[in-house]
Amino acid sequence: MINSQLNRETGIYETFFGGQVSFCGNMDPVAVMLQGSRRQVYEATQNCLKTGGNRCIVAAGCEIPPGTPLENLLEQARAIREFSA
Repeated sequence: MINSQLNRETGIYETFFGGQVSFCGNMDPVAVMLQGSRRQVYEATQNCLKTGGNRCIVAAGCEIPPGTPLENLLEQARAIREFSA
């Protein structure tokens, strides 16, 4: 598994490793999860899934900061469910 930090082109992992590894991350924990709107969280989650391929684990680039709104966490979960449907 590769832990991708912020603003990485995640599709390069799929190309480089040929689908042999998974990766997680690539969402800004402060600007998106803590301070972002529900819409920003939804769009960032969908983008991570679209560019990450089938072996993507959506996660904040580091950790979820204390004080992150519950609504943003629920919105991230909704975006994952809708992407998978």
